[in-house]
Amino acid sequence: MITLPFRRRFVMACLWTLVVLSTIFIVRAVFSRDYNADSIYLSVSLNSPEDGVAALYYDVGKGFNDNHVVFVSIRGGGKDHDYLFKIPNRTIYNLRWSLLLLTHDVISFRKMEILDGFRRPIKRLSLNQLEPLHQIRTFALSDAKADFQVQEGANDPQIRIRLEAPLSVKRFSSLFLFVGGLFLEFLGLFLSTCLLIYIWFRQRDKVIATVIVIIFVFFGWRCWSQYDDAMSLFLQVSMSSSVDSTAQVFYDLGQGLNEDHSQHMHTTRREDLRQYRFKLPNKKIYNLRFDPMMTGGGKVRISEIRVTDDYGNLMREISSEQLKVIAPFRVIYYSDGMEIVFPEDNKHPMIAILLKDALNFEDKLPFPTVRWLLALMAELVLYVLFAFIFIWVRRRWRNRFLERT
Repeated sequence: MITLPFRRRFVMACLWTLVVLSTIFIVRAVFSRDYNADSIYLSVSLNSPEDGVAALYYDVGKGFNDNHVVFVSIRGGGKDHDYLFKIPNRTIYNLRWSLLLLTHDVISFRKMEILDGFRRPIKRLSLNQLEPLHQIRTFALSDAKADFQVQEGANDPQIRIRLEAPLSVKRFSSLFLFVGGLFLEFLGLFLSTCLLIYIWFRQRDKVIATVIVIIFVFFGWRCWSQYDDAMSLFLQVSMSSSVDSTAQVFYDLGQGLNEDHSQHMHTTRREDLRQYRFKLPNKKIYNLRFDPMMTGGGKVRISEIRVTDDYGNLMREISSEQLKVIAPFRVIYYSDGMEIVFPEDNKHPMIAILLKDALNFEDKLPFPTVRWLLALMAELVLYVLFAFIFIWVRRRWRNRFLERT
């Protein structure tokens, strides 16, 4: 039977846990970068034969002006690429393209979508809503794409996106999903913590109680870690380096390349090739950049770069032609890769990875339930065995100590 003092201590510990976790989650919600309540995005799939710039003008009730415009660089090559145009989450009355592309060949729109602050699709725009306005020579519309050509000598070709009604995104619906997800995470963590507190208070030997709690915490962390790995992508780089350093991979989720969206890994000096695996989120990735070392004055050899799942299954092969080395001293190409020598004055060597199209395996990466459960069961057996051995040794040692005293 649970005594009153135990109940009081247990309740007080749970209340303090509630206060601490609530504070942590409130701070996390306020400073979270996963949700942007002040912005929405126009996602566009565009095919251009030449590089250029696309400017999106948005009318928030004051007409089109140079203060309400978003610029995005367009890649050529005649392949489909996805682009994100970040616009304020306000009522939008009109949208207009100004396409500064140095080509008079056919340019194609494939898809247009409005994304919320989580960058999730909330509205599909029809290609029928595109309307040529200025300096457009030809415009052909089909179910799959909208093709157009710019006039000779054009300096401001324009295409309007005809909105059926003023565009607005309800902040509270997206915010509700964001807060709901945080609450479920908070509730699970709170209940798990209360269970560990109960186990710790009920066990008389606090050393055994502490070890049991640590095992539970570590096993819970391993469950989540292996689940997260199974749901993630990995950039696998086979590389050798002439210096000990740190390599870094940047991935663009639609907000450009920044430190928050990057992964570090220590690299060792060695002549033979070694595989390095950089964890990537299973989200839509628009660009990648690989920094093989943090300082100049070194040499790296890259054999292959692949995008895989947690178990090494190939998702995307990246060829050496897709690697654009920024300011190298010398590049030597081999049949199985390339060797790059960076000069001393190149303080931050960078390699841009030119993706043919965005990495998009959301809802396409099957969860390996059987392999995940088997791996966890194998670890669980080891933890239980360790706990039994520790408890047995601890009790024998304590009994001997009591007998001597």
